[in-house]
Amino acid sequence: MRMMLVTLTMLLAIGTLAACGTTPPPATPDAAPVAGGPERTIFVAAETAPCTGVAPMDCLQIKESRDAEWQLYYDQIEGFAYEPGFEYELQVREETIENPPADGSSRKLILIAVVNRTPVGNGTAANIPADLLGKQWVLESFGAADAQQPLLEGTAITLGFDEEGGRITGSAGCNNYFAGVSFAGDALSISAPGATQKLCPDVEGIMEQEYAYLQLLEQVTGFTLEERSLTLSAGDTVLLFRSGPPSTGAREETPAPPANPLAGTEWTLVEITVGEVVTPALPDAPASISFDPEGEAGRYAGTGGCNRLAGSYSVNGDSISFEAGISTLIACPEPIMAQELQVTEALLAATRFEVVDDRLTIFFAGADGNLNTLLFSRASANDANPIPNTIPPTSGDQLPPLAGVAWNLIAFVEDGTETPALPDAPANITFDGAGRYSGTGGCNRLAGGYSMSGDAITFDMGLSTMMACPEPIMDQELRFNQSLNDATRFVADASTLTIFFTTASGGEGELRFAADSTSTTPAPSGEQSLTDATWRLVSLNQGGVAVPVLADTTPEITFEADGSVAGSGGCNRFFGGYTLDGNALTFEALGSTEMACEPEILDQETAMLTLLGAVTNYERAEDVLLLNTDTGDTLVFERQAEDTMGTNELTGTAWKLTTLVSAGTATSAIVNAEIGREAGFQFLPEGRVSGSGGCNVINAGFTLAGNTISFGPAMSTMMACAEDVMQQEFAFTQALEQIETFTLEGDTLTLSSADQQTQLIFERVAE
Repeated sequence: MRMMLVTLTMLLAIGTLAACGTTPPPATPDAAPVAGGPERTIFVAAETAPCTGVAPMDCLQIKESRDAEWQLYYDQIEGFAYEPGFEYELQVREETIENPPADGSSRKLILIAVVNRTPVGNGTAANIPADLLGKQWVLESFGAADAQQPLLEGTAITLGFDEEGGRITGSAGCNNYFAGVSFAGDALSISAPGATQKLCPDVEGIMEQEYAYLQLLEQVTGFTLEERSLTLSAGDTVLLFRSGPPSTGAREETPAPPANPLAGTEWTLVEITVGEVVTPALPDAPASISFDPEGEAGRYAGTGGCNRLAGSYSVNGDSISFEAGISTLIACPEPIMAQELQVTEALLAATRFEVVDDRLTIFFAGADGNLNTLLFSRASANDANPIPNTIPPTSGDQLPPLAGVAWNLIAFVEDGTETPALPDAPANITFDGAGRYSGTGGCNRLAGGYSMSGDAITFDMGLSTMMACPEPIMDQELRFNQSLNDATRFVADASTLTIFFTTASGGEGELRFAADSTSTTPAPSGEQSLTDATWRLVSLNQGGVAVPVLADTTPEITFEADGSVAGSGGCNRFFGGYTLDGNALTFEALGSTEMACEPEILDQETAMLTLLGAVTNYERAEDVLLLNTDTGDTLVFERQAEDTMGTNELTGTAWKLTTLVSAGTATSAIVNAEIGREAGFQFLPEGRVSGSGGCNVINAGFTLAGNTISFGPAMSTMMACAEDVMQQEFAFTQALEQIETFTLEGDTLTLSSADQQTQLIFERVAE
């Protein structure tokens, strides 16, 4: 197995080298570059232009914004392999060359990443060859052409082409993924994939295999198609697929069936059959599925035994397909996680179904191409609903001694063993008294619903900011979430709270909390809580994937007390009305201006307005507002304070982290050597910061008043980097939450906590 992991890493390195292509000419001996220059984005045209340097030659055409004019670039971009016919978006670093040759430039550009590679000419994003459509492509092997490696036993990676959306979708073995795709003849380019964020620990090496596969997809440059075989090329590395059953991503129009026997039904898993192996469903972790009553195309919800699942499905006669939807992200013990993985992968590979009396059989394609089955029994009216989609709010006369204070986690108790909470990653929970809770497991912010009856309590696992965190913090957070998900009862007084939960062994565990007497409880969500601020969009969560808003755009919304709403989608202004009933929220008669925008901004704006039209309810936790749809999609906003807007001494400045002080101990910042990324951020005019902790892109709102400053919840991408970089990034984001004051002395910015024990010290980045 170790050999397999080493091989995958080598394959990824080979693909990366192949993507770089030609080697730039060596620098003259006395032309030493000065490292650490500023990073920026440039665009490269699809064709070169004649130019004259020392002699006539062809020059690249570059520009720094999409609407700028092309400019001739007389040098090479180090590490970049240009191919005519493609327009590129590159992330580059500019470095100064000391003692350049007399006929050479004093500056050079070095490639950091190819952000996008788009064919120009006959190819378009929707120009997918017909022979690729309507099929599910199953990966057989990948690697060097003469040294192909099979997939790990018990894993399957799939690929489907969606002509309408101009994208690919599939399973990477654990998580579902999607990416944009462009064709031009036999040339093919794939954008950076987005993916769900499940953890699948049951197969050793599956996460490394998935990471290698997704990285190679970005490096694909061409394809060949022969009957049922598809080969994707990434330099010297190839990915070999064969066609399987029809892909769930296909969107071919089919006649509507006269009736859907699944609509409005609920089913409990009985057994899973793969080949000749029949595995009974786990009695202590029942898996189930329910279908809404919307006809041949609707929504499903369920559980694989641990996490709650939801998505869309469609039927045509006895054919059925499921679209990947959303899932909570709780890590579960074995064998529950193995069962859940089997169920979710089976649904995505489903091809047809059969209902006989009170039995439902769903047929799905296995990794070997043969049909396997999920067998369900109909849930009776006396069964407890295994798929609670909502938890009713706690009524006023049930108000427990939980609201009015934040509860700080002290310890876990499980199977007689007490484990203290991590002191450097405090976990806590706050109840609003109206059926909503918020808090953190030590890294990410959490929010959801809760319900009580006497001393019984249950939690509806809601949303998380989903940042990547180092161990052991991630272990604590997963354990915290799992315990809340399995909660059964509680005991509380004015200063202590104990939440009891069912352990994996069937015993009773405890979450022990102590009251934080300095905290106050946010007011229960209600109609008045939306009109007190302008709300700035942070991310669009669709299909289980959180997509941060584009840089330099400020989508926002404002609610007025008269029932009107107005805002911006990032380009156009919109307006309309809204109706509130408790936490139920709907928008009516939304309209907007029709200015021309950059395509990616218009796509973001269209997605935002489409989701607004589908909103049915909202949640508010502190300065975060969630607008939710019945399909599980969410718009995440943060409160925009008035005094963050306009000009101040930090607006428009960029800063590089030099020192991080934690508990009074100073540590020098490190640079991510893999991608040359430093920790730091820029203060943007719209009242937020955008930057990195050294690995992931981080965005957060900020509020200024005199020399005081505070930061809102940080939203982050989910890349994994070296452990020391991840440790720094976690400390960086945690420190932001504690910052209260700043001092600015020349080119040094110091952000400090109230007790000065936590500080972030920055150096100004020259413009």
